[in-house]
Amino acid sequence: MYEDLELEKIAIESIKNYLNVIGKELWTDDYIKSNYSLAIKLIADNYRNMAEINNGISNISSISQGGQSISFNNSSNLFISEEVKLLLPKPFIRLY
Repeated sequence: MYEDLELEKIAIESIKNYLNVIGKELWTDDYIKSNYSLAIKLIADNYRNMAEINNGISNISSISQGGQSISFNNSSNLFISEEVKLLLPKPFIRLY
């Protein structure tokens, strides 16, 4: 499990990656912390909840034991969920 500061850094990097702003001057870690703190907290909470539900198990879509079966939703993005997207601006278009 990650420490709080590590989760914050992961959340900030996930936001930068989602918004396509890696390397842009304005989008520093401090800028993202001050403007999108709720998104950072939500990303960290989503990660903690997922880790708690899965008991640290990853890359498994379902578990069966006896008559019980548990399926996990692997189609959702762990860090940038739909709720997080609502708190962020639209991503910048990446031009190559």
